[in-house]
Amino acid sequence: MAAGNLTRAITLILSLFFVCAALFAIVLNNLSLAVLAVVSLLFLVTTVFGYGRIAVKCSDLTGRAGTLHLWGASPPLTGSADIVVKRVWALGAGLHFQVVASRVASPVHIKVAQPRDWSVGPDALSIADAKYVQVRGATIKRVPGCLALQFVLDPPSHPTKSLVATSGA
Repeated sequence: MAAGNLTRAITLILSLFFVCAALFAIVLNNLSLAVLAVVSLLFLVTTVFGYGRIAVKCSDLTGRAGTLHLWGASPPLTGSADIVVKRVWALGAGLHFQVVASRVASPVHIKVAQPRDWSVGPDALSIADAKYVQVRGATIKRVPGCLALQFVLDPPSHPTKSLVATSGA
């Protein structure tokens, strides 16, 4: 699912959740449901107006291979910095990536919480700072002076070379 579609699906789910929680809070006069409605509204607003925009701009990264560094180092659990981005999505104040590394059988989830000062170019994604970065739920130690996340795309293969490689010549 593309980043834009996933972000739209999350937005729809959060919207429905907010409306249901708000209606039940009013009908049942329940304070805990009202709090739940407010929290879901906050998630909805940050997904739609904040970090969801980054996810949509990162949709071109999906399916692309490149080199990933978190706080200046190769991410743990991937075996190398060379990965392929499978999915990008935003949820609340977090930007999420599902990546696959050649040396790891299962996809790896990377979360960048509250990304700040980011740029998406034709061949790279850079996030200068974030509250924290996690790989499979484990927080990566911040390294002063290093980017929170840097993903540099591999140059595209030349079409003729890939045809030669697949034809067995």
